[in-house]
Amino acid sequence: MTGSKIGRAIPFLLLFAGSAVLFLGGLGRLPLLGRDESLYAEAAREMFASGDWITPRVNGGPFFEKPPLYYWLAWMSYSAFGVSPFAARLPAALMAVATVVLTAAAGARVWGARAGLLAGVALATSLQIALIGRMGILDVPLMCLSTLAILAYARWRTASGRALIALGGGFGLCVGLAVLLKGMAGFLPVAIATVHALIFRRYGPESLPSTRGWGAFARGSSVVIAVALFVAVALPWFYLMGDRHGESFGSTLFLREHLTRMAEPMQGHGGPFFYYAVCIVVSFFPWVMFLPPALASRRAETESERALWRSLLIVWFLVVLIPFSLIRTKLPGYVTPLFPAMAMLVGVELDRRLRAPGRAPWVAVIAGAVVLAGLTSLLPALAARLGERVEAAHAASRLVVPVLVWIAGYAVIALGGACALTGRVRAGLGAIIGGQLVAVGAVLLGILPVLSPYLEGGREYRLAQLAQRELPRSQVVLYDTRPEAVAFVLGRPVPAYGRDQFDQALAHLEGGPVALVAPAKARELWESLPVRRVWQVGDRVLLDVPRVPDKPG
Repeated sequence: MTGSKIGRAIPFLLLFAGSAVLFLGGLGRLPLLGRDESLYAEAAREMFASGDWITPRVNGGPFFEKPPLYYWLAWMSYSAFGVSPFAARLPAALMAVATVVLTAAAGARVWGARAGLLAGVALATSLQIALIGRMGILDVPLMCLSTLAILAYARWRTASGRALIALGGGFGLCVGLAVLLKGMAGFLPVAIATVHALIFRRYGPESLPSTRGWGAFARGSSVVIAVALFVAVALPWFYLMGDRHGESFGSTLFLREHLTRMAEPMQGHGGPFFYYAVCIVVSFFPWVMFLPPALASRRAETESERALWRSLLIVWFLVVLIPFSLIRTKLPGYVTPLFPAMAMLVGVELDRRLRAPGRAPWVAVIAGAVVLAGLTSLLPALAARLGERVEAAHAASRLVVPVLVWIAGYAVIALGGACALTGRVRAGLGAIIGGQLVAVGAVLLGILPVLSPYLEGGREYRLAQLAQRELPRSQVVLYDTRPEAVAFVLGRPVPAYGRDQFDQALAHLEGGPVALVAPAKARELWESLPVRRVWQVGDRVLLDVPRVPDKPG
């Protein structure tokens, strides 16, 4: 490799190293966070413990909500590193790093090294990707597989000969894996490619490869290969599950987890049509301020591949955003697959701004930083009010320092925008990147460690650790508490009773001694018991209950 090639590679190697630190550093430091991460980590652990790679289980019972690909990946991670939050999150974190590299490489290939590098930086430093890229949930892996599939499609559109077969097969393979990861959401690349192929055909440059003769036959054969690989990868597991579990599997996975989520808000996760627009403004700041001019640009692309890619990125963005905005159940992570498209559009726009600065985007960056800094300053007061509901108001004071650091990051971003307005665009962009890293660091290293014990999953995880350490000879029993995080810590299923099983919960205590995990407000259960010690994390308590000879009360 010549010196010039090494010099061009260094920024991309630094991007790769920085992304690895961002997504892998301290990955196991926090407990499992949220219901989904706890569910997927425990489903993978039970699959790993039982050796049954077909039927996912949580707390000993079948778990039909999601297909098994992530559980298989976590299974391999557990085999290498042992069962831990680090191992549960590792597949998603590695796929986050891979997506940053893919985004930068695709941008560099089409628009040049600087545009690609800026696209990778925008993706890696966006708050949404920095947060969920460190969690063992399905959104970032779906983003990675979708990006791979769309890259294969884009190359397929401009390729010829034998490469068509390989690219078609790669597309089908990635879609099959995406469906094995997240069901119908895995068809996103198919929707994007179909819409783009129909639209782009009407105004595509004549320099694209011919669709006649041998070219048409090769393209048709590649589509057949894509379908065949998709079927070979995705369908066997669904067939085996249907054969083993029958209607209960299909009704849960397809009716409840797909159709019902589309038709009505599930588990309180609803929102208006503009829900994701607001999410993107916050979670993709400051780069989102360059997205409107990137989408609205009327600059004619003189090269056929650039014209194809620009139209593909716009279709990618819209085909993800619009349908998910119409679906009734909404969560911020659902639109994660559109972030690489936004990052590439922004990377090209930033590259253009370095040559022709303008004013509007930099003013928008300054205004956005001021507004978000003001909203961020309210976080401790808001946390104190919300903390009262989960018995954690006292933790709000610990948010003051990380919030101040977060605000300082926004201040640096605003200064960077002001610097760019004076004509020093490179220095201003460098300050914006630095300020965003400070803001992301404040969230990852300051905000999350304070909040994690009080979030669903985190509080159960901490209480299970307390039970394991303080009450090793007591049987852990749950009342009105989700079991997955506790089962993950203990490495075994645990008895769990709902509110409608009050009498059964009481009867279970007669076998004592019991480490009972229950809501702090469930005094009808635990205040009548001979409790020796109490530990509280948020709105849950761990009770040391000795043997009870007769049913209490």
